[in-house]
Amino acid sequence: MTGAGAGIGRATAIAMAREGASVVATDVDQAAAEETVEALGADGGSALALEHDVADEASWQSCIDVLAKKRSPLDIVVNNAGVALGGPLVDTSLEDWRWVQGVNLDGTFLGVKYGIKAMRRRGGAIVNVSSVLATVGRPLIGAVAASKAGILALTRTAALECADRKYAIRVNAVLPGGVDTGIFRGQSWWPDLRADPSREADAKRDVIADTPFRRLGSPGEIANAIVFLASDDASFITGVCLPVDGGYTAG
Repeated sequence: MTGAGAGIGRATAIAMAREGASVVATDVDQAAAEETVEALGADGGSALALEHDVADEASWQSCIDVLAKKRSPLDIVVNNAGVALGGPLVDTSLEDWRWVQGVNLDGTFLGVKYGIKAMRRRGGAIVNVSSVLATVGRPLIGAVAASKAGILALTRTAALECADRKYAIRVNAVLPGGVDTGIFRGQSWWPDLRADPSREADAKRDVIADTPFRRLGSPGEIANAIVFLASDDASFITGVCLPVDGGYTAG
């Protein structure tokens, strides 16, 4: 479970633990991952916290090595870690563009790659976290939208490749809409927030106004969809990119 230190990642780790999974909570922020593990412990779950930079292949190999030493089989990979950056394309530096692609798309690619390598003999499930921004155009979020759209293509390709090679690995994606997480505060990615972080409430209202349910989703609601796609209840589902967005993409 990448990006497990907060938001959707932490909610998913907790939901997985409640279903009986032994969770490996990874995050670039080691302290945040450990806080998630503490929350799982209070909830009766079993977990391990690891520092993990998803854009670094050596970091992926290190995590896999830790599991191998512990003789812990890998059955599910949730590629959730992501970053956000807003602003006009003409003002986006190549460095910032590559940073977003590196974490969001490269990180997911590496999670898919190492997940398949670890699970191709015994089977398992991979769930990638994309975004509704992958399918619906919106100004000023070009870097994020491109990275999340790439995740959709990667998900479908990986699903078909696993089926073609007769690996019992299902690969799916969830596409969250507006979710009430710290990304509004922590990344200042919404255009108005870049100029004035105090306008968090305005940014949330903008998203809510475009959502038919007229509210933001909760991290737990996204987690429920991830847990379903990872579970045996979704045993005949692969290559699916499931919006969980309060109706945002229905219009």
